[in-house]
Parts: sequence; structure tokens; C-alpha cells
Amino acid sequence: GEGIDARADLVKFCLDEGIDCQLTTSGHFNGAMSTRDYDAMAHQADALNAIPGHDVEVIPRHRQHEEIASDRFYGGLLRREIGGFHPGKFFAGLLKVLAREGVQVMAHTPAEDVADDHSAASPHAKIITTPKGQIKAGLVIVASTGYTGRRKKFGQFLRRRVIPIQSSIIVTEDLGQDAVRALMPKLRMYGNTAKLSLYFRPVPDGDRILLGARCFDKEIPQHGTINFLTKRLVEILPQLKGTGMDYCWIGNVAFNQRLLPAMFQHDGVYYTAGYQGSGTVWARWLGKKTAELALGVANKPSVFYDKPPSAVPFYDGVPWFMPFVNGYFLARDQLNEWRHRPSP
Repeated sequence: GEGIDARADLVKFCLDEGIDCQLTTSGHFNGAMSTRDYDAMAHQADALNAIPGHDVEVIPRHRQHEEIASDRFYGGLLRREIGGFHPGKFFAGLLKVLAREGVQVMAHTPAEDVADDHSAASPHAKIITTPKGQIKAGLVIVASTGYTGRRKKFGQFLRRRVIPIQSSIIVTEDLGQDAVRALMPKLRMYGNTAKLSLYFRPVPDGDRILLGARCFDKEIPQHGTINFLTKRLVEILPQLKGTGMDYCWIGNVAFNQRLLPAMFQHDGVYYTAGYQGSGTVWARWLGKKTAELALGVANKPSVFYDKPPSAVPFYDGVPWFMPFVNGYFLARDQLNEWRHRPSP
């Protein structure tokens, strides 16, 4: 239910502030990777449709070409209330709004330490130490999520609770709008039910296809990652075999042990972090709800406000265990597809 509020508020914010980020409510199709996954979708659809604002339908396999020109799936779940935007244009528009409102944005200025300001009357007042000097603040919000850093002592509380996971995206060469629409007739957002899931979509201009998944590289995408993502794309859309890839980049998503977006307080500091790969909506919404909470102006509290997520044992910002986790989920995906395939 809060997801409905968050998406509606994002649309309203972009309209009110004049942010042109090619936002569209085109719907989301999630392809079932096995017959078992498809069978579970009926229950999921019923649960979502019971919440006002959702518009969900289970699409059987014989109809999935209405959504995507692929035989890779065993049907899927269509959520018509979901959409997408151009995140780079949204971020650029957001910076313009901040500049217009007189907000200072200081890039390349990490917080090295945050300490109590005993000289201030506010119980939450802090002194933030940065390489460029100190800042006194009556309230502090930390929203660094998957980019908290691994060295600063102050960030240890958050980084032990939030796991940055790298995701990489490839974008095809220019296919032309007609070719893209032939592959994705409704120009929706897309995903699948695998544990190591894929996300893909037409780019906002409608002339290329974008696909993202887990990454094998640390900072710069290498051929192994590009080849892996290209293979995944061609498995879904064999029509793209031999298509060139013009772009590839890497970024972090962030998870916590609750596997839900989180906002919480600790030692007088407000935190919002860990959006489980859905930060395009949750990051802005929970940033807003955290600011409302800190300023005491919230008219409707977030259901995600809770005690801090549990710390991950034997972890301090370097997710050394992720290769094992990815291997485990890959094996589960393969077993799921093998065990729950249609009978001959």
C-alpha cells in the first residue's frame, strides 16, 4: 500500500517541480522461470489486488507474446500500476530544484566523523567533520545506503547493516523504435522470477533495449560481465543474437537482513538505507519520510520506520560472502527450472 503512495508522490513531485524525466506508467511484466513460479503468481495477484491502487493480472504462457516476443517464460505477472523513468534526468532535475531553493550541495565532501555538539541546545545537534572543515547541524540524516564507504569509523554502524551489491547494465545499439516495439509491444518494464533476477526495458527513447543483472567486476565492466549480460538478453530475445552493445556501466544496489526498505534512528542520527534494488522509487520516498520524521512534520508515518536492521555477522563493509551467495542462488535457479518444467 505504501508503494502506491510512493509512486503517486513521485509522479506529483515531477509534475509540481517541472522535472522532465520521461516518466511513464507503462506497467511491469514479470516472467515466470518455471511452472511452479507461474502457479504461485495467482496467489500473489490476489494479495496485491486486495490492496487499493493495484491492478494486477496473471498472463498465461499462450498470451505472453502480447507482452514480449519471447518463449523463455511460462507466463507472467502483469502489474499495470508500475512504471519507469530516466533516472539520470530525474537526478539532474532534482539538483536544479535544490539549487533553485538555495540548498547547498557539497560534492566530494565525505563525512569523516559525526560527534555530539554539547554546546547546542538541541539534543540531536551534531558536529560533522569533513576534509573541508566542520559543519554544525541541529539534525543529521544519513542516506548513503550502498555507497557508505569502508574506512570511516562513523559509517561502521550503517555499513555493518547494509550490503552493497553491484549490478551492471548493458544497452544495445540503436535498434529503431519499430524493432523495439516488435519485441516489447507494450513498452513495459520487465523482470523475471529467478533468485538472480534480471531487469530489462526499452530505454526511454524507445530505440534500444536495456538489461541489468549482477556484476562480476569491482569498478569497471569487463568483457566477462558484458558477455554474461548479452547471453542473458539473447536467451530472452533470440532475435537480438549478433546485436552490438553500445553501453555498459556498474552501480550499487543495497540490501539489509530484513529484505525491506529501512528507516530508523541511532545515537541521535536518522538513517534511511537498503532499498532492495528498488531505489528509483524508495530512495526519494523514504528520504522524504525520514526528513518529515526528523523535522516533526509527518502527517502519515512510514510503515518502514522501525528499529535498525540487524548487523551482518563477520562483516564490515566488504561483502566477501557474495560469490558464495550468488553461487547458491544460481544453483537454486537451475534446480527450480529443471524440476518444474512442463511435462513432455
